[in-house]
Amino acid sequence: AAVPWIEKALYDKILADTGVKVVCNKTYDTLIYAEAAIVTSGTATLETALMNTPEIVLYHIPKLYEWLRPIVLKIPYISLVNINLGRECVREIVVNKIDVEAVSEELRSIMEGGSADMMALAAEYFYARIWAAPATLSLMAFKGWFIGMQDTKSPMTIDILVNVVNMGASYGLAVYTQLGVVGVAWGTLIAQYSGLILAVILLAAKYRMSSTQDSTSLLVGMKDFVQLNGNIFVRSL
Repeated sequence: AAVPWIEKALYDKILADTGVKVVCNKTYDTLIYAEAAIVTSGTATLETALMNTPEIVLYHIPKLYEWLRPIVLKIPYISLVNINLGRECVREIVVNKIDVEAVSEELRSIMEGGSADMMALAAEYFYARIWAAPATLSLMAFKGWFIGMQDTKSPMTIDILVNVVNMGASYGLAVYTQLGVVGVAWGTLIAQYSGLILAVILLAAKYRMSSTQDSTSLLVGMKDFVQLNGNIFVRSL
């Protein structure tokens, strides 16, 4: 998005052979449709945030200002977004010498797909988390069985255990080990399999056949059920 007080020739010179198209006096239209933006400090940072466009605040300052900033500046942020929120919501890069590669990496990190490091971390998290899928699906089947048998206490007990173990294991692995964020995935995996073990124990304790007579009664009941509903079953086929 170009500004009218800068000669178009300057834009053309800088953007030569890049394929980047320059539009003038259409800043708001460009921001609304932008996937992300690099914005200089000022009201533009707040306007960009109000448009729900991810942004990085980039501001070039003289070397002397860079030295004096920690002494003179009494607030930790320079963008209106962060100042109003009282925390860093948008990344601020305020330097004398701009590292183009570093800025590009920051910009990619807030765009769809993210940076290479973020993608690698997401992949590591996914491959750890996916191992919990069999336990998660099995738990759905077990809880469905319990509820179908008019037993709502067992599913609640399983959910309580899963949540408690999930919180404890995820926090412990993420904070006290080198796993970091991936530790949350492993914590979820541990919690899901803990719940599955408890579900098997509850099922065995509550519904196992205690005698051959119970098994025989079950078979007789199934036979009567099939005889009664056989015609309906064949018609349905």
